[in-house]
Amino acid sequence: MNENIVIVGAKNSLVEEISKVVEENQDKVYFVKDSSENGWNRASPISARSNILQVKNVFEEIHKFIIIYDSSEYMRFNSFDVESISKGFDSTILGFSYFTSEIMKLYSEQGFGDFVFVVLDDEEREKSVIENVGLSAFNSLSESIASKKASKQNGIFLIKGGLEDLENNLDWFFSYLSNTNSKKAAGSPKHANKWIKFGGKTPVVLPFIK
Repeated sequence: MNENIVIVGAKNSLVEEISKVVEENQDKVYFVKDSSENGWNRASPISARSNILQVKNVFEEIHKFIIIYDSSEYMRFNSFDVESISKGFDSTILGFSYFTSEIMKLYSEQGFGDFVFVVLDDEEREKSVIENVGLSAFNSLSESIASKKASKQNGIFLIKGGLEDLENNLDWFFSYLSNTNSKKAAGSPKHANKWIKFGGKTPVVLPFIK
């Protein structure tokens, strides 16, 4: 397939397995990691832009931008004091919003590119206020972009489930992103804003429905 894929938010435990599947598909992948590893400061729009420039030094074009929102990562924000609110919202939504904005600019310049928003969440787990607000905000961000930006040039995929669901369905995941029918749905504002569960059926889009 020879596609260039950028992934934000992948846990270290996923990197090796994702890399194997991507390589088998003859694609290439670049992982953006947090500031402790390669300089992504979630609270900084400049850091998001800097990371995009780093990616452009590696890839001439970006075909897919995958954001993985893992709700378990934010369990540490179990208080509702000023410090937790500030750091919690920086981590849960601000950084992803900055990155999405930068990718939108890049896609506008190159004329194409897909967004893939992934939510990893245990819906039965009781969450703190910050966790709930962050998750709701990310869902809204994903759905709004799907409703407003989905097109033939910019497919928007919304996929959710638990961490194990992703780990057990990596082949399905990357196959789904390249499937003809799922790409048609991702390019339609009426279909793109609907969440698909890992391992779910590929949507069917009738040719007269846009």
